[in-house]
Amino acid sequence: MQTLFNFISLVPKLAPDDYVGFTFFVGCMAMMAAAAFFFLSMNDFDKKWKTSILVSGLITFIAAVHYWYMRDYWATNMESPTFFRYVDWILTVPLMCVEFYLILKVAGAKKSLMWRLIFLSVIMLVTGYIGEGVDQNLQKKLADRFKVLTKSYAGLYWLDGLSILSVTWLVPKVGIQVFLEV
Repeated sequence: MQTLFNFISLVPKLAPDDYVGFTFFVGCMAMMAAAAFFFLSMNDFDKKWKTSILVSGLITFIAAVHYWYMRDYWATNMESPTFFRYVDWILTVPLMCVEFYLILKVAGAKKSLMWRLIFLSVIMLVTGYIGEGVDQNLQKKLADRFKVLTKSYAGLYWLDGLSILSVTWLVPKVGIQVFLEV
């Protein structure tokens, strides 16, 4: 029991007006609760959704752990935890792409969609970290000269020659099969 009290005393205290630290704390607790919900309710879903629910639980658990670290980093240094954000995203964003594929697989999505989403999201995250975490001038140079950030980000929304904006307009009228067949 003494070990628990020693551990709690190591957690940095937040000032009453520290809204950023409070937001990290609330985000952490919400994601931990979501992870618990996903893990504990997995058996209540049909077999075709169980893997997707498991991946959702992993995403929210990983994010909760990282938000806890971000909160501590913020409380200690009072600066943006850029590194922790990108570590979180490099793990959770590809998992979200896997989850997106698992949901759409039921409607006939092909595995190549998942790999394209993962590849483009990693490009987006790596170039974003270079620009934000390594050299902010480099981000402007890349965006101005090569449009790398814009193209990789836009690539997530332009798959198989049909933009997702068009898909969201077409889906209610034609059905999701239009997106998957193109």
